[in-house]
Amino acid sequence: MNISGKWNLREVESYLKARVIPLRLSVITSSGYPLVVSMWYLYEDRTIWCAAQEDSVLVRNILKNGNCGFEVAPNEPPYMGVRGRGDAEIVKENGVEKLRKLIEKYLDKKNSSLAEWLLSRSSNEVAIKIRPECLYSWDYSGRMK
Repeated sequence: MNISGKWNLREVESYLKARVIPLRLSVITSSGYPLVVSMWYLYEDRTIWCAAQEDSVLVRNILKNGNCGFEVAPNEPPYMGVRGRGDAEIVKENGVEKLRKLIEKYLDKKNSSLAEWLLSRSSNEVAIKIRPECLYSWDYSGRMK
């Protein structure tokens, strides 16, 4: 994996594990144009995991072409984050497991009705496994004080 930018691999991994913001995932459509989708994500063992419904446009496009780009960065200052590219694949047998972990990460007890709704559809959930090929980090917090 190629790492460049402000942070080393340990710092990039620490950032990706700590953030509770969506990842922006870009995949290539059959028309050749990018599709950008905001997704909940997990970072485990140098792999990014998301979950989606098996019949979604996103999953159909990944099955045709696994090349992807992604970014994890807040919309407000101080601007910092990680972006990269890699290979995405669909893993059917991990869908429910990853969905449960994503719900744990992103929803608090107040959102139990959303969690229940997401789990009620989990029979069609698949995992999206992204193996980063390169990661680039930036941190403009020093110049934004």
